[in-house]
Amino acid sequence: MLLFTLFVLSACEKAVIIPSDLSNNPLLTITDIEVDKIFKSHKAGLNTVGVSIGIFKDGQTYFYGYGETAKGNGVIPNPNTYFEIGSITKVYTAIAIVKMLEGEGKSIETPIKSYLPADLPTLNRNGVELTFKHLLTHTSGLPYMPNNLPLSFYTNAANGWREYDNQKLYSSLKNARLAFTPFTDFAYSNTAFGTLGVILERKYGKDYGEIIEELVLQPLNLQNTSAYFEKTNTTNWSKGYNTSGKENDYWKTLNALDGAGVLKSNTNDMLLFARSNINIPNNSLTDALLIAQIINTNIVRDSEYARTVNCLGWFSYQNKGVPNKTFLFHNGGTGGFNSDLLINKDKQSALVILFNTDGNTDSRQLLLRDLLMLISQ
Repeated sequence: MLLFTLFVLSACEKAVIIPSDLSNNPLLTITDIEVDKIFKSHKAGLNTVGVSIGIFKDGQTYFYGYGETAKGNGVIPNPNTYFEIGSITKVYTAIAIVKMLEGEGKSIETPIKSYLPADLPTLNRNGVELTFKHLLTHTSGLPYMPNNLPLSFYTNAANGWREYDNQKLYSSLKNARLAFTPFTDFAYSNTAFGTLGVILERKYGKDYGEIIEELVLQPLNLQNTSAYFEKTNTTNWSKGYNTSGKENDYWKTLNALDGAGVLKSNTNDMLLFARSNINIPNNSLTDALLIAQIINTNIVRDSEYARTVNCLGWFSYQNKGVPNKTFLFHNGGTGGFNSDLLINKDKQSALVILFNTDGNTDSRQLLLRDLLMLISQ
């Protein structure tokens, strides 16, 4: 309830930050000019210090930075500037899980019980046992967050994550009561994807970040995406701010919940990832990439701006302002960053938006809508 209250309060805050007039948009092509026009029409309400935009359209790649990587530093975000991408991590986790199951000759219908410590109870409700599909589609009934986060999480989330180890997650699962019969409803769950990350660790005997690097990042040649802050170019990071403009500590680890949101990346690597999901490579990830994109539920969620239905990690997304277009979608938010990744498979185009200020505003949603219209033309 406290997390929900904090979310509502932050969502209701008025925009207080207007990015500086700095930009690296060259204004040379029609796409450059259109992006600049769209950005300026929504700039006043974005409530961000800076933003990095990446577009793949008609076989061409475009990058645009606006504002600053840190307040007053005069440095414009560039394609290699690092941001925390938060819950977009879940897409990478889903692909790794599908790849793991493929290697065992199993499907997402496999129960998770044997992948967890033997002393944990069988997680079920009304006789329906939790499977990988339930966790991957947010239909497990597990809570949004574990029920035993340390108090430090609520005062400084970066410190709280460091304290939340696998044993604490197991304790949460041991006492978990599913909110509904699996696969009958939707409830977005960081707990579920944290559990998937821990399952990967138990399977391979390595840290989550190492596993994602070996199973997903290396096959796709994503050299600038990592679970580890120290493995990134630490001289090319954006600072992260909360919705009131206060600088926040980096979320260098989410510990037992790494699988839900630990990755760091930049617009360059995220567009490379998007392109790998448009033109599926013929390598060790071919089947996993394809399977993750398949719609797996008929539970449609309707919000003010969009309709979504679950794939695996991905969402199938329809923006109400972009008629008759469907996108692969995920977004993410941490204590200082907000991110969007969308792919139009029909048009073979993609959009990445990375903000260095947390939260959401109507203007961000309208910026997203207008940029989606642009990449869908």
